[in-house]
Amino acid sequence: MALSTSTGLQYLKTYKSNGQKVDSNKTVMTHYAVYFEDGSLLDTSILEVAEQYDIVNLKKKNAGGYTPLESRVGPDDAFIPGFKEGLRLLNVGDKAIIYIPYYLAWGEDGSGSMIPPKSNVIFEVEIVELK
Repeated sequence: MALSTSTGLQYLKTYKSNGQKVDSNKTVMTHYAVYFEDGSLLDTSILEVAEQYDIVNLKKKNAGGYTPLESRVGPDDAFIPGFKEGLRLLNVGDKAIIYIPYYLAWGEDGSGSMIPPKSNVIFEVEIVELK
């Protein structure tokens, strides 16, 4: 059963580990796939997922870009608020599904042509390590 936070973010741990808790003072290495609510894939760090959805970015693939995302999850770091909040709920080794309402994602306006206004998104994540 999914849990909800006070902000409206929802998450479900699909694999629970005994690893170290994600710390906002460290760099988090995360495999991810992010989807729109209709199930269409927006982006991923996993080549097999990109292949499954037939959206492999050859430039990214050839540059070795299908690797865990390096991110910081502190309050002033650059990622969307819901992504940072969701990762801080996890431990190294955990896998989870994180539902992020639009106001914790790209907001009222979306982002460019790829993310429409008021887009709720769903992340599947795996915390690989902390640096």
